[in-house]
Amino acid sequence: MDLLGVLRALTLLTRLLLAAALVVVVSRKASRLGVTRWRAWLVVAIAFTVLAVDNAILELLAAAVQDLPKDAALVQVRRAFYNGTYLLHAVLSAALPAALIALAGIGGVRIAGLVAVWAVVVIGALAAGSGALQSWDRLLDTTRVLSFIGIPAYLGFLGLMVLGHLSGLDRYLGWFIGVRTVFMILVPIQEVFFQSVGPNAAAQLWHLSQFLQFLTGVIYLAIVLLLLRSLSGARVGQRAAAVPEAHAGL
Repeated sequence: MDLLGVLRALTLLTRLLLAAALVVVVSRKASRLGVTRWRAWLVVAIAFTVLAVDNAILELLAAAVQDLPKDAALVQVRRAFYNGTYLLHAVLSAALPAALIALAGIGGVRIAGLVAVWAVVVIGALAAGSGALQSWDRLLDTTRVLSFIGIPAYLGFLGLMVLGHLSGLDRYLGWFIGVRTVFMILVPIQEVFFQSVGPNAAAQLWHLSQFLQFLTGVIYLAIVLLLLRSLSGARVGQRAAAVPEAHAGL
């Protein structure tokens, strides 16, 4: 297996582990998160579980079409699925910070988040209906437009957290979105380059992008594991605090 294959395998493994960790957070730690935090992490879990499942399907399809001619039906299915998931992930990524703002914000902040979410969804739907799933250039143009909404939304989310307008959320989510913000800022830069060289040449230069995806996945996973440890520690602390009270009643 070449270097790119190794990086793809590591990225997939990391994403699956991240999805599993997020599922544990929202399914087993809900009582310790509180309503707002749980809803926020649920949104994150949905987005990154979709990403992990799609990634796994794409890798299976890539293995299945490896020795098939370019005009084979399964090759066309893989290409269509790849373009569809590329657009879907761009929509989910751009909508994520806006959805978190809508969940945790109040008043005008919440309304702004909802408007941004709907704007992203509408743009994605219009792009899918106007041929973005069949055209590489149009697909990248659409994801670039989505980034014009997503990047300000990510920066806005971080600013609102720093200013205390999203106090219902925790620092782990802030770190998670902070890492995502850096990644989102870099994505349009690489997409401009990939668009300029075309899909065939881009495929040959995918190592840096794949490594970046793997690295951010590792950081995401580390943050979620720290969150799980914090929540487990809070439970132990609550039990320890309850012991003197129980003894006092004897």
